[in-house]
Amino acid sequence: MEAHRLVLGDLSEEEIRERILKRLEEPARIAVIGRPNVGKSTLINHLLGEERLVTSPLPGTTRDAIDTLVTWKGRPYRFVDTAGIRKRGKIAEASEMYGIIRTERTLIQAEIAVVLISTPDGLTDGDLRIIRQVIDARRGLVLVFNKWDATDPKEAPDLTKLGERYPFLAFAPVIALSGLTGKNIPALFRHIDTVRSWYYRRIGTSALNRAILPVVEHTPPPRLKTGAVRILYATQVQIAPTVIHLFSNHPDGLSPTYLQFLTRKIREIHPFTGVPFLLRPRGKKEGE
Repeated sequence: MEAHRLVLGDLSEEEIRERILKRLEEPARIAVIGRPNVGKSTLINHLLGEERLVTSPLPGTTRDAIDTLVTWKGRPYRFVDTAGIRKRGKIAEASEMYGIIRTERTLIQAEIAVVLISTPDGLTDGDLRIIRQVIDARRGLVLVFNKWDATDPKEAPDLTKLGERYPFLAFAPVIALSGLTGKNIPALFRHIDTVRSWYYRRIGTSALNRAILPVVEHTPPPRLKTGAVRILYATQVQIAPTVIHLFSNHPDGLSPTYLQFLTRKIREIHPFTGVPFLLRPRGKKEGE
């Protein structure tokens, strides 16, 4: 599921920069996903029919998938499985399980997921399940409240409060959009660009530890019966998706709650906008 990941290993900083730049020269790979009837096919059809966009069909990585290359303001974007979205938009989707499987397959191909939410329906449990799929796959995330034009302004949700109600979504950009009229399409592409830049962001070990170690010193992990849990240092070991290793004398003592706390603190300095990164505890290295 992470065939396009960049494992840093023993690469030099120059080699890392070269590989990131090479990836960023390629078109962004974007999946438009969401529950049935949230406007996926309408948005895709609008993109393909937009006069300012240059589109061309491309073979996808699965047998029946067709991707579309869209050029916006001179920059190429590859929307994955557009033929599948347009076809399925004309028929009722068979089942929730089918939708889950299709989303998983689409995410394999994508760097960034644009999750469409029906504004009149609000954020539903079904939407949250799809968003969780994106987070678990650690793909870039943009939340789009579609059908904004079909909503009474007095009843429209306050999108600025979404992160307060759902703290686990606070890292993701949120926009209102109309796939029917094209309102806010430029903002969608701006958010895609921002998220992709963070999806391929490399934070040096020194900078990462300057963000983490003072927090750990001020608020250390809870003690175990066997002694204190110490974090020795952190280092980013992978890009696209981002993985950070935390080396500790007791890695099992770093609870999910404490890792979530550290994640929030890292984002205060390095936002990783729209990118769900993984903090992975590791044991102390030999000789350290």
